[in-house]
Amino acid sequence: MESITKIRDHRIDILRGLSLIGIILVNANTMNSPPWMHTQGFAFIQSNWDAFVADNLFALFAKKTYPVFAFLFGFSASIFISHLLQNQKSIRFWYQRMLALSLFGILQVSLIWWGDILIDYALIGLLLPLFCYIPKQYLWWVTGLLFVILIIFSFIVVMTKQAGINPTDYQLYMGKLGFELISKQRIYDFYIYNFWGYQQYSTNFHYFMVYCNFHWQLLTLMVLGLTCHKMAVFNEKNRLCRVLLLILIGYGVLQSYSNPVFQQATYNIDNLLLSSAFVVVLMLLLNKKAVQNRLFPLTAVGKMSLTIYLLSSLIFSGIFYGYGLGLYGEIGPANASLIALIVIIALFVFSVIWSHFFSMGLLEYLFRKLTYLSIGKISLKPRMDINKR
Repeated sequence: MESITKIRDHRIDILRGLSLIGIILVNANTMNSPPWMHTQGFAFIQSNWDAFVADNLFALFAKKTYPVFAFLFGFSASIFISHLLQNQKSIRFWYQRMLALSLFGILQVSLIWWGDILIDYALIGLLLPLFCYIPKQYLWWVTGLLFVILIIFSFIVVMTKQAGINPTDYQLYMGKLGFELISKQRIYDFYIYNFWGYQQYSTNFHYFMVYCNFHWQLLTLMVLGLTCHKMAVFNEKNRLCRVLLLILIGYGVLQSYSNPVFQQATYNIDNLLLSSAFVVVLMLLLNKKAVQNRLFPLTAVGKMSLTIYLLSSLIFSGIFYGYGLGLYGEIGPANASLIALIVIIALFVFSVIWSHFFSMGLLEYLFRKLTYLSIGKISLKPRMDINKR
């Protein structure tokens, strides 16, 4: 079977490439910090420069790039599922795709690090076909309802929060332990920070709601991306794109005058909406061919996002953990970010060179093979249209 998606939207690849740069910067510092700090900032501040880099990196990227990626996941899911339905293909290919994605996630948790998001994407992605069957005239209402529920969840999280003592275990042993012990630790950490809270319904309702809020955020963003695709929001002639941007800006202005309790409860909502505004602005710009052509090299990164994401995590695990260079806790955010920038440049060059010889990344090839199983052939063949775009 040939690829179902015949026409590729390079704007999405460019956005995915830009988001991936931010994610890699954040991941480098997150892997050099204990898991409990992933929502608060980065560890091992050793100088004023470290503090400056950590504060700005966390503010600019930590809560902004992940929502963009979830949005793009929903947008791409709508493209994939729509082509399945239009070509009268079985929807089971989507579920096989999510199973394949979860397998990559399991490998990452087992072999690389605890902060995997692929399993969460795969589980939530199982729900997305349901939204594709909703008539277009109701999609915005459904998306709005999801946002309202998300706001309610956020208020419950704030109102049920109790004063507590922050953990003090910085897991310095991660820079010294061998592969087997670190693997056990990261599997445990993944479970704790992704699913453990659902067991706390009766003992700690706050933690239960934190986990519900996190996964509902992902679902809401994916459905927003799905809705934007089905409603052709980013079509150059569609005014919805500009209206959406004005709504997001208006919300930001009103938010600046709101009371502190409301600001705290909607902190994550603000980041989601700010990320959405970022997507809208970039998509408006990318409708211009001149802008798209200048940023076209980023499509190589976007089309190989799974390969680049997992390869960067593998590199960082070798840099920070005990079975590699063991730099965990030895360097601060400034040096970790510098290493990340070097890795980003190297992976960018690698992806551009690879894309000149092959039509997709190696893991993307495996991803497709697992999606379609043994039906037909999907070859990793050299590109014949290097200069066409």
